[in-house]
Formats: sequence, structure tokens, C-alpha cells
Amino acid sequence: MQINSAVPNALNTSLQGMQRSSQQVTTASETIARGSVGNGAHNVEALVALVEGEQAYGANVKAFATSSRMLGVLLDTEA
Repeated sequence: MQINSAVPNALNTSLQGMQRSSQQVTTASETIARGSVGNGAHNVEALVALVEGEQAYGANVKAFATSSRMLGVLLDTEA
């Protein structure tokens, strides 16, 4: 039985994307928590980074779930 390496690669890529997004959210959250009232532009940038990180994490979760289902179908087909 030989399974296409694209699906496991997609799973790994999605996991790496989730890790990067999680780090982005953590960094943005720390920046917001440390932020001062007088530094509005910096706080806005951190808020944008926070939302971007959340959206990217969600997209990677969906890609991971799709890849996982594809792997399941491949395994069922080969069985």
C-alpha cells in the first residue's frame, strides 16, 4: 500500500501554520497587555496582528481537518 505524500505534507504544513499563528496571537496579546494609552498606533497594529493570527489559525485548522479526512478516505480505499 502506498499513500500519496501530499496528504501527510498538508497535515504537517497545517500544524506548522497553527504553531506560527498561535505564536503570533501570543505576541500580539503580550504587546496589547503591555501597551500604553498614549501609543495608539502601536496598539492598533497589535490588534490587527491578533485578528490576523486568529484568522490564520482557523484557516489552518480547516486545512488540517480536510487533509485528515482525505487521509481517512485514502486509507479506507486502500483497505
